[in-house]
Amino acid sequence: MSCSPTISKNWIKTKYWNEEKTDYEMAAARKVSVYYIQDLIKKYDLGKRKNGIKLKGKKGYVMPEHEKAKHRVQPHAKEIVAFKGKSNQPIGTFRSINHAANELNLQRTHIRDCLNPKKSRWSSKGYRFEYKRYKGEIIVERRNNLDFSLEFEKVCVGLNAGLPNYPIEERIAHFNNKLQKVWVELGYIRG
Repeated sequence: MSCSPTISKNWIKTKYWNEEKTDYEMAAARKVSVYYIQDLIKKYDLGKRKNGIKLKGKKGYVMPEHEKAKHRVQPHAKEIVAFKGKSNQPIGTFRSINHAANELNLQRTHIRDCLNPKKSRWSSKGYRFEYKRYKGEIIVERRNNLDFSLEFEKVCVGLNAGLPNYPIEERIAHFNNKLQKVWVELGYIRG
């Protein structure tokens, strides 16, 4: 293996593209290193993606209907709701980002950026988007708000009960300290 034989571009093209051999199989057939075959593929510019060969090197591959149907169904897609302008009235519910982009003539990336809270985009061509919320999500959110309101009530009751008559400024400062502790415990601010 120290002296690598010359392998023609035509041989690699036939084996790699037409016969769909892997680089390992070609290396074993020629008794050379796999890296040597990979270097020749790069040298001869025979990469499958670069040359437009899809799905195991078949030129002109047409996806069968059952595969197309799987892609159209989008089993993991989340429903989204679109709003026009500043109103909170929804203009439509879409089964996926793709569907909304096609219906509203928008780019998918713009819709995805609107839905991502880490991105700075809020709207696309005047449309705002939100993921559709389901009953379970709404219940969890209400429960979180309820927990906060109970904590807030505890703070307020604690301020009024058992405190001597302090001046109003001291009571407000005391209230703000207690409230800040609640916010830290709930994770809304850092301590």
